Amino acid sequence: MSILTRNEILSEIKRGNIKIEPFSIEYLGPGSLDLHLSNEFRIFKNMRRVIEIRDDAKYENVTEKITFNFNAWRDGTWDYKRKNNFIP
Repeated sequence: MSILTRNEILSEIKRGNIKIEPFSIEYLGPGSLDLHLSNEFRIFKNMRRVIEIRDDAKYENVTEKITFNFNAWRDGTWDYKRKNNFIP
């Protein structure tokens, strides 16, 4: 395993070997790319059974989608842990 430098990452993007959408040069470091997560996540439901992982498994049956309001979380107006017993 090796690490690509900033210039190598840019070169591989230009060649089409690496595709990043959306791409912003400001998030490119000396040997890294900062990624940002969405405000939508899937968390496992509280289940008391074994979940079999198979090719035909439907993740929707064992998870639920949540939308996280980061702005409200930052300013303290929304307490996600208290409402959902889950720490982001």
